[in-house]
Amino acid sequence: MLKLAVPVLLAVAAVGCGGGDSLGGTGGSGGNTGGAGGGALGAHTYTLPGRTQIEIAPGECITVNTAPETLPASTVSYALDDGTIVDSYEVAIVPNGYPCEFVTAYAFLDHAFTGSASVSGPVPDGIYDLDVMCQNVGGADCLTDNLTWSATY
Repeated sequence: MLKLAVPVLLAVAAVGCGGGDSLGGTGGSGGNTGGAGGGALGAHTYTLPGRTQIEIAPGECITVNTAPETLPASTVSYALDDGTIVDSYEVAIVPNGYPCEFVTAYAFLDHAFTGSASVSGPVPDGIYDLDVMCQNVGGADCLTDNLTWSATY
């Protein structure tokens, strides 16, 4: 009987016991929020409140979202559609409560560009705002057609 018990014990140890669903568990091997082989499995993309037809004076900065967004560690993406008039912008994901100034020490995904752009990158868990500054030289206001953002976690 001892000869049968050792192979059965080894088989159970190699295969493992049940106890999880098809997504793995949270944080375990193959889980959807970490562990070996985890990560994107089970991740979903959530659209955050954006805006259309934003007019911003040169040098001015606005916060796009009307309420701060509380996020777990995520991949955040934004897309700014500049429309037919080419303007210059600086856009950043910043922790809520910081001024709309784009200080590199606390801004995430801080990018300056001309025209339309889309950017993605990681942020740690926190409470965030999406800020946009018009960088036009010469006095013309910036006018966006559409600005969207989302978080994947």
